Amino acid sequence: MFDLDSNYIYKVRPHYRDLIEECIDDLNALNIPISKSILFKENTGFSRFGYCKKTPSGETDFVVAINKWFEEDKPIKETIMHELIHTVYGCYNHGKKFHQYADVINAKYNLDIFVIGNYKLQERAYKNKGSKRNVFKEEDFNPQTMVMMYCPKCHNTFAIKKTAFKFGSRWVCKRCRKQLLYV
Repeated sequence: MFDLDSNYIYKVRPHYRDLIEECIDDLNALNIPISKSILFKENTGFSRFGYCKKTPSGETDFVVAINKWFEEDKPIKETIMHELIHTVYGCYNHGKKFHQYADVINAKYNLDIFVIGNYKLQERAYKNKGSKRNVFKEEDFNPQTMVMMYCPKCHNTFAIKKTAFKFGSRWVCKRCRKQLLYV
């Protein structure tokens, strides 16, 4: 059950709130010392499944966002758990301590918490959100207007508009932040 001293603020749909509360209970049962001051919200897009940001001057210590386009509960829970681990002191990066907690959670709850996820999102997540957008899914590749870029770390492929692409410029993977290679 929840700690009465916690400051959790929810700006998510009810189903996400239920899953977040379940994850918090699971982590508390394992005595994993997650933050007691978190704002939970939803994010959109196809390249970011969730994120955790420190907010030392805000009304909470952290903001945790979870992608609203997930199709199944398991990847939602894995993303929530992943982002909650970041709120543990010393786990804001993906270092040894982060992986130790992830391994404990994976073993106990039969989850697959990793640094890089490869989840299927609802089709709406992949819709072009306007002309400012320069990076697209591989399936949307148009050789007349785009170039292909490849991530050597997570093996994802992205189509980038030629108008935004310049040789010598540094494009990084939206998932793992590794420099992309021109294909």
